[in-house]
Amino acid sequence: MAKKNKGINEEISDQIDLSESSGRGAKGKVGWGVVPRLSELRMRIVWILLSWFFFSLIAWLFKSTIASLLFSPAIEALGNEASLQALAPTEIFFTYLKISLMAGFGASLPVFFWQLCQFLRSITSVGHWMGSLAFAIVSTLLFLGGGAFGQILAFPFIFEFLSSFSSQYVEAVWSVREVFLLSLRLILAFGIGFEIPLIVFAAVASGLVDAKQLWRLTPYGILGSFVISALLTPPDLISQLLLAIPLSILYLLGVLAGTIFNRRRRPPSD
Repeated sequence: MAKKNKGINEEISDQIDLSESSGRGAKGKVGWGVVPRLSELRMRIVWILLSWFFFSLIAWLFKSTIASLLFSPAIEALGNEASLQALAPTEIFFTYLKISLMAGFGASLPVFFWQLCQFLRSITSVGHWMGSLAFAIVSTLLFLGGGAFGQILAFPFIFEFLSSFSSQYVEAVWSVREVFLLSLRLILAFGIGFEIPLIVFAAVASGLVDAKQLWRLTPYGILGSFVISALLTPPDLISQLLLAIPLSILYLLGVLAGTIFNRRRRPPSD
């Protein structure tokens, strides 16, 4: 009887040891998947911030030139003899600092998109580094192209429209801070908006959505472009139209590119 009880106790203890060891293995397996990913994410964020800081330092050396290019549409709308006003002692310094950070952000976009693609690729184990490089280059060009489109073509019309409300009773006097904030908001709006064709193309090429379905939903896509432009731009019709019309065209180009890509990738039928 004693031997029988001893055997039962040994069997129970073996089962307890087995369950504890399996639990430790499961915990180790989970930690092995999460901790390295968090460490990798931290390192990639550090690289992005370091590149942003580095390019911002370089932009600080050319802050006057960048500010002249950024503020030229507003100054031309007010008149060549007009100038922007600084309403606080530190306003000019902090505006130059923000301009340098903005330019540094634009210059570090390739690093940002590259690190983002590489992190997603390490998680999903899908894709190739050349695809990440292509995505980083195209994303950067689209964002900078959108900002350049706004700065060169849209901003003159927007500031001219806003300055047209001045009269003999009300003189338009703009502060450098407000002009910078409006310009920054518009640059981000045009830059983000110009990413739409890449997003649509990626959705179609990956099979998340069907190109034919997107073609049928074109009216809703155009309506969405106007809604996005209304949310991202100041509340005036000129700004919204100058962003909504390019967004609608870019949406159609993204669907077209995705359709062509799928047709070329489709295997020939017997």
